[in-house]
Amino acid sequence: MRYHYVITLQGEARNGVQSVAYEVAYETGTITPAPGQTRAALFRQIFTNAAGRAGPNPVPLFFSLEPDEL
Repeated sequence: MRYHYVITLQGEARNGVQSVAYEVAYETGTITPAPGQTRAALFRQIFTNAAGRAGPNPVPLFFSLEPDEL
């Protein structure tokens, strides 16, 4: 079964020498889990793939994983 996901991450965006700002990044897509793969393992896989878009030290703000069917 294929699943649709949405993840939103917040990471640091260095602004100057001492000032720290934050940026938000999101990713959406579909994923088919491997046999026996857990929801937690899927989250970690999706988080790792999306983390590079959010700057250093990303934290999840939102995560949704639902069957990709109507």
